[in-house]
Order: sequence, then C-alpha cells, then structure tokens
Amino acid sequence: MNESSWPSNVSDSGMLTTTTSVPCHEHWRKFPPPRPEVHYVVGTLLVLIGTTGALGNSLVLFVFTRYVEGRMQLHPSERFLMDL
Repeated sequence: MNESSWPSNVSDSGMLTTTTSVPCHEHWRKFPPPRPEVHYVVGTLLVLIGTTGALGNSLVLFVFTRYVEGRMQLHPSERFLMDL
C-alpha cells in the first residue's frame, strides 16, 4: 500500500504526469502538494519585500548624495551606510 497522499498521476511539483518525477525524500511525499494559491501569495510577498528593500536603499542613497555631498569627508558610519 502506498503511504503517500499524492495521487499516482501527480508529481512532486503538482504537474500531471506519468513518466517524470522530481527527486524528493519520501518524508515529504506523505504530505499533499501545496495549492496553487500558496505560490501566488509567496510570490506576491517576495515582490513586496524586494520592492520595499529597493526603495529603502534608493532613499538612503538619495539622502546621502543630496545632503552629504557638500561635505568633503564622510564619517565611518556614513561611509558604511553608503557601502551597504
């Protein structure tokens, strides 16, 4: 008897197939594949986090280039922030 909760015609990636299978440890085959909505939610969160990070870094660079430009020498902490 197959202990897996996966249907016999569904691979680990959730794609219907009869010949291909993704290498996966048997432990993970005991669980059903995630619903497609989960992938959309995770993808949306990654895009939001990435966009927020890029905007935040751009804001730091803008502030330092706009307001620190007139000074000749940066403090070590300011130089560290610019290098990040």
